[in-house]
Amino acid sequence: MNKEFHWERYLQNILREKTEKEAAALWKLSGGGIPFDYRFEHVIAVVRHGKFLQRHEGGNLKIIVAACYLHDIGKSFFEKEGKTKHHGYKSAVMAKEILKDIDDFSDKEIEHVAETIKKHVGLFKDDVERCIEGKILWDADKLTKVGALSLTHSLAIAGAFGGIDTEGIVKRGLKWAELVPKIVDGFHTETAKKLGKQRAEILLSFYKQLDNEFRLE
Repeated sequence: MNKEFHWERYLQNILREKTEKEAAALWKLSGGGIPFDYRFEHVIAVVRHGKFLQRHEGGNLKIIVAACYLHDIGKSFFEKEGKTKHHGYKSAVMAKEILKDIDDFSDKEIEHVAETIKKHVGLFKDDVERCIEGKILWDADKLTKVGALSLTHSLAIAGAFGGIDTEGIVKRGLKWAELVPKIVDGFHTETAKKLGKQRAEILLSFYKQLDNEFRLE
């Protein structure tokens, strides 16, 4: 690698290349002009949250950033998840292969990233033991799903799955809002717990208001 090489930019390029292909297939496009590349937008948001949480909670920034970039690299809208072979396992394996080509990462660091990725799957509190980097990845991933950012992403990607209408958006939104407090209850870091509670209130308030405006009851 030359002196100007930066591994974070390299990972972002790999991510964009993969997600754009899937986004084009999801939107059923043969050319350019993808309306919204959800997977890319989600991962970049997770990276930003990971960096933010690290500044407040500690942990190895290098491990956290690499794990955030690659945590969903093996995930696909077109493949069903298995309980024992979910996308965390696949992403961990792919992350190892990708990071082996980067001189900046030692074998020990690569294993650390892979283990962190493997344990990020799930929405709710569990009994899985995680290092601080794993806790931050888990929290960063879920924080993008419980607030205004979640609203933006869900509405932007909705059209890719077929026809949508306001009633459908309201129903799906209220159903998701019911799960959000349980998701927030599973956060590991104090910073994420505080942000999660604030964002959950925003999400629930939005969908309640949307429901009221739609039904006028």
